[in-house]
Amino acid sequence: MGERFLVDTGGASAFLVFDYFAREHPEALLDDGGLGSRSAPMRFFGVGGEFATRPLAIANLQIGSLDLQDFVGYQVLSKESYSGSEDGLLGPDFLRDFDVGFDYANSRMYLRLNADGRRAKR
Repeated sequence: MGERFLVDTGGASAFLVFDYFAREHPEALLDDGGLGSRSAPMRFFGVGGEFATRPLAIANLQIGSLDLQDFVGYQVLSKESYSGSEDGLLGPDFLRDFDVGFDYANSRMYLRLNADGRRAKR
């Protein structure tokens, strides 16, 4: 279970997993579809510059009560990028499929599939 995901509404990514999560949960990063082994590392750009990732075909991704099937995410490979104690990042390509609500007083974020997300889930 990842508990420390960043939310980035201005990035150029969907779902990223950082080194901290990879070290703590290597079993969660099994590339179910073999996507990472068939693809060259992909380059992304963040506030700190360019970094390498590998795509992961995830058969089942659970975020809270949300259950996503056949999902593609990216594992950050550049050790110097996102080297803190965060598990990963939910970026705008991921968030666009949801109506997003924040409950700052209780440190919660709520995701509800919107029309785009319901179409993508089919």
